[in-house]
Amino acid sequence: MPALEVLTCTSCGAPLALADTETVTCPSCRTVNPVSAAYRDMHRARLADVALRGEGEAVLRHLDHPPSLPLKIAARILDQSMFVFILLFGIPVGITSVLFALGASNWIAPLIGVANGDAVPFGVTVGFACFLLFVVALVPRALGIYANRVATGRQRLLAALAATPPATPGGPARCRRCGAPLAVVPGELVAVCSYCHTENAVQLSTKLVVATTAAVKQLGNTVRDVAVRDREQRHDTRHKLVVTTGNYAIRTVLFGTAFALTGQSKEDGTPTTVGIIAVLSTVALAFYFIITSLMHHDDDTHDRTEGNDVPEWVGVVGPLGVCILLFYAMRFIE
Repeated sequence: MPALEVLTCTSCGAPLALADTETVTCPSCRTVNPVSAAYRDMHRARLADVALRGEGEAVLRHLDHPPSLPLKIAARILDQSMFVFILLFGIPVGITSVLFALGASNWIAPLIGVANGDAVPFGVTVGFACFLLFVVALVPRALGIYANRVATGRQRLLAALAATPPATPGGPARCRRCGAPLAVVPGELVAVCSYCHTENAVQLSTKLVVATTAAVKQLGNTVRDVAVRDREQRHDTRHKLVVTTGNYAIRTVLFGTAFALTGQSKEDGTPTTVGIIAVLSTVALAFYFIITSLMHHDDDTHDRTEGNDVPEWVGVVGPLGVCILLFYAMRFIE
C-alpha cells in the first residue's frame, strides 16, 4: 500500500487521528471530515497487529520502573562531584571513622589477641578506620553513581519513546517520529503510528525530568530497539561501577598504609625514617586526592544526576545524618 499523507481537517487544516469510521470530528474546530476507504484500511491493518502491540507493551512495562524515593534520596546524598563529596562526606565521615575506630579498640583487642584497647597497634586502628571509610562512604558513593546513571539513562530512553503532546488542547497525541496524530486504543500503553509504524509510549509511570538528545531519538521505530540500548547501557554502567570501586579501594589502601606507617618510632619516641616518609606521603596523598578532584574536568556529575528530582539540599544535609548515626554507633560500642 503506498504511503498516504497525514489526514487533515478540511476546514482548519489540523491533523486528524484515524478511526475505523467513515467520518472523524476535528478536535480543533469540530468539523466532521470524511475518511476514505484507504485510510480506514490502513488503520485496520495497524489495529490487526495485536501480537506486535502486546510485545511492545510487555517490553515497556519492563523498562518503565521508576526508582523508589529512598533510592533517589540515597543517590542524591552520595553522588556529588568528587570535590564536594570529599568536603561534605569524605572528611566528616573520615574523622568520624577514626573516632569510631579508637572507641572500638576494646572491642578489637580480644579479636587480635591483645590485653586491652591500649595495646591495639596503631596500624590496626588505622586499618579499621580506613575500612569503615571505604564501606560507609566510598562503596555507597559508587553505588549512588550507578543508581543515578541507570535512572537517568533509562529516563532518556523512555523520553525517546514517549509520544509527542497534542498540537492543540484536547487533540490526539502525535507520533514521536513523523508527527502524525495517533489513534490510541483505550487502555493501551503503546500506540503504533498508522503512517510510519513507529511505536509510541502513550502512558508512562516514570516522571520524565530529563531532555532527550537527538542521538537517542534516532534509536529506532520499536520499543525493542530501546530495550537493546537499555541493556547495553546497563552493562556499561556495571563495568564503570567495578572500575570506580576498584579505584576507591586502591586509594584507600595507599592512604591507609601511609597513615599507618606514620606511627613508626624509635625506643626514645623519635620518629623513624619510615615514619617521616610516611607522614610526608600521607600529606602528599591527601593534597593529591583533593587537587585531582578539583582538576577532574570530565566529571559527568550533572549529566548522570539529571534524572534525580530530589532537591540538591538533601545532598548537603545527608552526610550530617550519616555522621550522627556513626557517632551514636561509636557511643554504643563504648
